[in-house]
Amino acid sequence: MNQKFLLTLTKDSVASGPFPLHELLKGSLFYPAAGFDGTPIRHWPMGVDSFVLVDWSVDQFEFYDAIMASNAFYGYEIFASRSLHQTDLSPKGWRPRVPDSVDRDKYLINMEMAMENGKNIFAEWVVFERLPKFGDHHGPVRFSLVYIRAEGAAAYQGLYVDNNVLPSVVTLIGLVQILV
Repeated sequence: MNQKFLLTLTKDSVASGPFPLHELLKGSLFYPAAGFDGTPIRHWPMGVDSFVLVDWSVDQFEFYDAIMASNAFYGYEIFASRSLHQTDLSPKGWRPRVPDSVDRDKYLINMEMAMENGKNIFAEWVVFERLPKFGDHHGPVRFSLVYIRAEGAAAYQGLYVDNNVLPSVVTLIGLVQILV
């Protein structure tokens, strides 16, 4: 990610300007099944300052409580934010393709069940800015967080594959337990 680009953003451009999809995706860190794990964001030695976190178990109210309403990242405050639409993330349209190696019917049933729990799809873009009392050793001046309620593989496909861009890092930190 280009810190210079993030520093050109204004509160108005984040809130109502064109969404800089390619600038935010190129060189980003993609984290499916992220929940509220901010571990990758707190470890900047990898040089990433744009993060895409995806999880289908988090609703918009939980996101606001965990990220927006609290001081989620020590030494940072929210510079600006906005809700995103599907067209912001997939300007050419999004048609998820189930991989051949996956049982399509089971996958679709699981997606329907996940979405039946009353939690709606949402996507938020938040730009955080380092507080003045913290120096360069603390992390970048700004970082970008795109948080999406979606299934990880489908989100990767819709964001990166369909937009012909690659993240610098894909991380899988949490333990996933499959119940049969």
